Amino acid sequence: DVHAPGYYVHISPAGCFIGAGIWHPPADALALIRAALDERPDDWQAARDDKLFQRWFSLSGDSLKRPPKGYAQDHPLIGDLKRKDFIGIAGIAAPLVDQPDFPAIACDYFATATPFMRFLCRALRLPF
Repeated sequence: DVHAPGYYVHISPAGCFIGAGIWHPPADALALIRAALDERPDDWQAARDDKLFQRWFSLSGDSLKRPPKGYAQDHPLIGDLKRKDFIGIAGIAAPLVDQPDFPAIACDYFATATPFMRFLCRALRLPF
């Protein structure tokens, strides 16, 4: 059962953020994402390093301590291959969520994540 990447808005007293990607994907989804990174490294790097995405989001989540099975420690993308989560997080100020135009602001954030989300959807063989 492959889970789909998505867009998120988290609002709580502890903090607010906008997210894009997939958090704690099941093993089959994680294997597909890792295979896509390995098979299409240029596409991954273009999505991960997109200037707007990097300006607004930071990759977050857990990572393995050792390389995943089948990948060498000296793989050029080993840091990304060790990821257990493929999620971009953009912290936002709590007062922003009370603004009438917050839905439009959130959509602007989501739009900047398009290359990242397109890569993940393609990796998971899902439409974008």
